[in-house]
Amino acid sequence: MILGICGGTGSGKTTVAERLAQALGPDRALLLAQDAYYKDSGHLPFEARVRQNFDHPDAVDFGLLI
Repeated sequence: MILGICGGTGSGKTTVAERLAQALGPDRALLLAQDAYYKDSGHLPFEARVRQNFDHPDAVDFGLLI
């Protein structure tokens, strides 16, 4: 079974997913956090980074998911 948890930034998705994976145990659950796949924004000035919308698909480097 694959379970996807979605919601806006800061809505508690990671917390719910971590607690669910912990309750199921490592032999029954694998947590794949999409946070690791955001495009690098370190090259942008601070003012541009704080305006980024991480809920928009353009923020994710989908090439890393392949």
